[in-house]
Amino acid sequence: MRYYVQYNENDTLVAIGTGYGGEEITEVEYNALLSEIREKADLVNKLYSGEITIDAVPVDWQEE
Repeated sequence: MRYYVQYNENDTLVAIGTGYGGEEITEVEYNALLSEIREKADLVNKLYSGEITIDAVPVDWQEE
């Protein structure tokens, strides 16, 4: 299987996936990115539900 990543002109991650597209990456890199995306999504859900405050989010993730 082929894994890929795509960044915009500011080097911000805009997509990951399988198949053809973007820059080819390894399965390990793909899984690491997917894990980070899921972790960030979980934090966003907790923020919106009031389970946590912005102070619980790592500083380098707060701007995202």
